[in-house]
Amino acid sequence: MIDATKGSLSRALLKLAIPFIMAMLLETVMQLTDMFFVSRLGSASIAAVSFCGIILLLLSTIVEGISASALAIVARRVGEADKEGANIAASNTMFICLLLSIITGIGGYYIAGPTLKILGAPEDVYNLGIGYIQYSFLGIYSMFFLFIVQAIMRGAGEPIYPMLILSGSAFMNIIFDPLFIFGLGPFPKLGVTGAAIATVTARTIASTIGIYLLFSGKTFIKLTLKKMKIDLNIIATIFRIAFPAMGRMSLNSITRVILMKIVALFGTSAIAAYGIGLRLDMVAFLPGLGFAAATSTIVGQNLGAKKIDRAERSTIIALLCNIAVVGTIAVLFLLFSENIISVFDKSAEVMRIGTMYIYIVVPSYFFMAGRLVYNGSLRGAGDTYSTMVASFISMVLMQIPLAYLLAKYTSLDVYGVFISVAAVNFFETLMLYYWFKKGKWKYKKV
Repeated sequence: MIDATKGSLSRALLKLAIPFIMAMLLETVMQLTDMFFVSRLGSASIAAVSFCGIILLLLSTIVEGISASALAIVARRVGEADKEGANIAASNTMFICLLLSIITGIGGYYIAGPTLKILGAPEDVYNLGIGYIQYSFLGIYSMFFLFIVQAIMRGAGEPIYPMLILSGSAFMNIIFDPLFIFGLGPFPKLGVTGAAIATVTARTIASTIGIYLLFSGKTFIKLTLKKMKIDLNIIATIFRIAFPAMGRMSLNSITRVILMKIVALFGTSAIAAYGIGLRLDMVAFLPGLGFAAATSTIVGQNLGAKKIDRAERSTIIALLCNIAVVGTIAVLFLLFSENIISVFDKSAEVMRIGTMYIYIVVPSYFFMAGRLVYNGSLRGAGDTYSTMVASFISMVLMQIPLAYLLAKYTSLDVYGVFISVAAVNFFETLMLYYWFKKGKWKYKKV
């Protein structure tokens, strides 16, 4: 366990961030591998996975909100040296996760098809994507528990187990992908649907291991069936923090859904190129997600220990580190843009659109670095309301109208959507900086 309330802040930040970045790197490699194998089936298959990915991203906002809440509460209890309180928070979070898995899994299976049609999926994309999205919904429990287990452990200052769990999931997925997609050996050839089955299988194994660790006593958090009881006050606190986080993440996902619908107006090649671009963004997000997660833990622990200045300094250090790393990634993407897009699709149209995505969006990564870190800091303090408001203003009031107007009423076409993606990185960062400097997060009760 890493106690971030004392010692070097830089060392604590790196110890927490690096394992998370490594795990997320492998997770992103897994997603890119998914896309690589699916791309062997054609551009329509890439578009199908991209469409389904947007829907699943919207669904993941539920568990991400609960995860953000769990991390903030567990970290605060750890900072207060209240181990029993941390255990109670963790057990109630697991209970919530179980209920949400059942509800969303069953409900999502039945609304998957209509949702694809509402989003405007072309017939070929719909036919390829329906099996993928339905199996993903049936296995949604695996994603939910994988998120929750990691959040609980990270909140307690334990980054190694989450890294191993997520890395194991990624490795298994890479192995299962060609087996289920292409039907190697005794496995059936399932095409795009096989990619979903591979992911669910890998995540199920990984999340089961994570749950075992929480009950085994090998982690700071020690769950026992005898002591697991529903605490309505804790559940209320979890949702009080989680709802704004869900709101923010839902806004992000809904915005992506709307942007995908706008992109779909320009054909399958545009959808495929946009889907590739989103996955490249995830590579750049990795350092930010790592530093944001580390900052959440450090801020939460130090606010619990009443070390407010230390919590603030950790955010500044994380910001500088993230800008340096993300800046390097941005330069590499710009230098090798065509080579990168060609790995996934060599068709001229996808290459042209995908390369322009890089030229337009990647320069805004420098602002995105700040956006992620400030979000992590405020979430760690339990101030999820400010982040939700910033997202509402930047995405709903600015990004969606801008994307529609530029794509529909100018000669920019799909490039107008890309410009809106870059713009939101800039404006949301400015708003989050304002709330961070205002300082109300320092006195948030959790």
